[in-house]
Amino acid sequence: MNIVFRVDSSNQMGLGHLMRCLTLANEFKKQKHHVTFLCRELVGNFILLIKHPVLILPRDNNFQSDDLYLDWLGATQLQDAEQVIKIIPKNADALIVDSYALNEIWHRKLKLHIKKIVVIDDLSDKNFYCDILLNQNFGAQEKYYQHKLLKDCKLLLGCEYSLLRPEFAMLRDQAIEKRKNTKEVKNILVSVGGSDKNNVAYNILKQLGNEFNIVVVLGSTSPYNQMVKNYSKGKNIRVIVNAKNMAKLI
Repeated sequence: MNIVFRVDSSNQMGLGHLMRCLTLANEFKKQKHHVTFLCRELVGNFILLIKHPVLILPRDNNFQSDDLYLDWLGATQLQDAEQVIKIIPKNADALIVDSYALNEIWHRKLKLHIKKIVVIDDLSDKNFYCDILLNQNFGAQEKYYQHKLLKDCKLLLGCEYSLLRPEFAMLRDQAIEKRKNTKEVKNILVSVGGSDKNNVAYNILKQLGNEFNIVVVLGSTSPYNQMVKNYSKGKNIRVIVNAKNMAKLI
């Protein structure tokens, strides 16, 4: 199959949408499917992390919207749909969409050009026009999507569909055993996402005492990395930027 992902990353929306799509894309590649990404080149993007073919959508530096998610998207839904239609591979079998900004307006435009649309969602706050919807969050329920989907849309709901990299599964038993045997908290991991535009990591560190062994994981595009590094000097805090071993750290 030829599978296309429509997903973005930036210093505003962070890295999470892209990372879970990469997890799924890497699994598709293992199964001999062909994967292509469609991404807008937003400020502070993580496109270089993608080791699959990438087609770039143009960035309009003057675009602004009162809608937070459209502002993150960098375009209106119709503009984005038209741009995607122009560059999406003609032999694509499925389109996987992970964006809070795109709803049934966008989906209907693309459905004229693609066999299957899969939506990755967290919010259940809009109407969808898709064949499969995945919400991997704890507590996701069918009732949250009542009257928001096509009747024959397949729902994949709950943690059993979590998009986690293989190394997390490999270390799961070890992590459970460690949790059972931990009687006192001595080690703390601070990780608040790839961008941390609100400086949350720094504010958390200020609340923690020096009696803990602290590891803080930062993304390379966070605007407050130097502030965190300066604060950590002389304290029992280890700073890691762009960690490659999150499963082990956890």
